[in-house]
Amino acid sequence: MHRIRDLIDSRCALRGTLCAVLPMLAVSSASFAAVASSQDAAAAPASAARFGSPGEQAQPGAADLTAGRNAVMRQRWQEALDHFRTVLENHPEGELADDASYWTAYSLFELGRFEDAVTRVNELISRYPQSSLAGDARVVRVRAAEELVRRGNADYERYLRDVAVPQASQPSRPAVPGQAPAAPTAPSADDELRVMALDALIGMDPESAWPVLQRLVAEDGNPELRGRAVWLLSQMGTDEAFDLLVQLAREDDDPEVRANALFWVGQSDEHREQALDLLIEMAESESDAESVGQALFGLGQSSSPRARAALEALARDASKSNEVRSQALFWLGQQGESLELLRDMLMNDPDMEIREQALFGISQIETQEANDVLLEVARSDAPVGVRSNAIFWLSQRDGERAVDVLLQLWDEVQDNELRNQLLFALAQTEADRAVDRLIAIAKDAEADAELRRQAVFWLGQSDNPKAKAALLEIIGGGAQR
Repeated sequence: MHRIRDLIDSRCALRGTLCAVLPMLAVSSASFAAVASSQDAAAAPASAARFGSPGEQAQPGAADLTAGRNAVMRQRWQEALDHFRTVLENHPEGELADDASYWTAYSLFELGRFEDAVTRVNELISRYPQSSLAGDARVVRVRAAEELVRRGNADYERYLRDVAVPQASQPSRPAVPGQAPAAPTAPSADDELRVMALDALIGMDPESAWPVLQRLVAEDGNPELRGRAVWLLSQMGTDEAFDLLVQLAREDDDPEVRANALFWVGQSDEHREQALDLLIEMAESESDAESVGQALFGLGQSSSPRARAALEALARDASKSNEVRSQALFWLGQQGESLELLRDMLMNDPDMEIREQALFGISQIETQEANDVLLEVARSDAPVGVRSNAIFWLSQRDGERAVDVLLQLWDEVQDNELRNQLLFALAQTEADRAVDRLIAIAKDAEADAELRRQAVFWLGQSDNPKAKAALLEIIGGGAQR
């Protein structure tokens, strides 16, 4: 699914070419969120990648991957590289290796090491061809190649063809959910030693460590050390530690400490119902955006019906900000159990931003019922942009069923904007029947001239032998006249 990841970032219109500005939405499941809720989506990395599987934190190298992502969000590029390098050196065949490779390429790009970024992307695509981040990596490669070409290195022009595509409608970018924080790095060698000693003491004698940890959490003037202490609290698993985390989440003066404490509260299995109480309270509050986003993140990770009901109530509450409602819809889409609510909001909510977010949520639910809703929207009298996005998400579905639907829609719709989107969608399936339809459109002298040109373009992007033969025929004057 999600072949959109093979396309481009909205910022890379190269040499006057129209780009298909299709955001990289590597958000296929609902566990790790790589972008803090306080970050503006437009300032996030090219893909806002990636929400890993629920079992990600159990995988070898997870701690370094988490720490590296955290460093990316703080724009500490060299620190991020060090963490990702550790993952790749120690676990080159592990489940997280492709993630580490992607973020390595992205960090190299941000450091201005453009040639190294291209090399890393090429390695990722070669070594992990089935990775869901391969398309996101191509975005980084295009951006790096653009910089190199601008500096006079024509050898990298071959990568720019990744973005020379006709204009197609944009699916809406989802709200960026909250971040799962890594254990903060202590700011000095002495502080690091203190934390290590305390960690060892917790393992040896938690009762003796408890008052020391309480003092460390309360220590003013050293936010990174306090953040590390919050992480140690989360590892204790005692009722007292949980209660202190709750207190910090509600009352601490530092927004980052509050958000981190709230995250770790949400991870508690021993105090699940109490954790849900706090998450719901904070998500419904008028607290700072970071804490609200972290609470929504926690609710999004929970399989509890209470969590889902809270997210549904927030999504429907028109008195809440669009940011809160959008994030609630995002997590409902990731959970995959609120299709009826998402459909209702898509069809009826007066706010177009919310409707588009609901559509994205539906696109993340991989069931036949969700497919049917997308088809319903594509055929409806909704605004053309919404219908176009529904067509896009239909094209990301696997199998012949997607081709059937797209071909059927081509015969039904007459709007050229929608047909433009259908051409793009058919091209992405790479199915023989889709190529046949593109050939027929390209050769049809009665068809709209612009649609014929785009059909020719997409045939040029195909590896199907039929496409090559058709292009040769058109070049030789064999198109129907």
